[in-house]
Amino acid sequence: MGNDTDRRMKVLFLVPYPNEGASNRVRVEQFVPYLRSKGVTCRVRPFMNRHFFRILYRKHHYIEKIFWFLIATINRIFDLLRALRYDVVFIHRDAYPFGGPFFEVILHRMRKPVIFD
Repeated sequence: MGNDTDRRMKVLFLVPYPNEGASNRVRVEQFVPYLRSKGVTCRVRPFMNRHFFRILYRKHHYIEKIFWFLIATINRIFDLLRALRYDVVFIHRDAYPFGGPFFEVILHRMRKPVIFD
């Protein structure tokens, strides 16, 4: 059995957009290869998938936007459960795009270290 120094740090990145979102690439994704090279396990979890991101600012598509928003919300709820397996949660912008800091409060109550960007 290894000791704690053998264990890799695990970071869960909660970001608003898929890779197509420029802010994710600048604020998070450019650092992931470096962190991995230093032994840090990284997982980037966008709120929106690529399809949702592509239609978000288009006119109309209301039903489709509602559908993808609900899917994204369900996925973000699963991210709270997923966070239990990580040492740190890094939140770029916000964990959830509407309402107050509901997800952030839950992470705090889980006593999960959170980094806000």
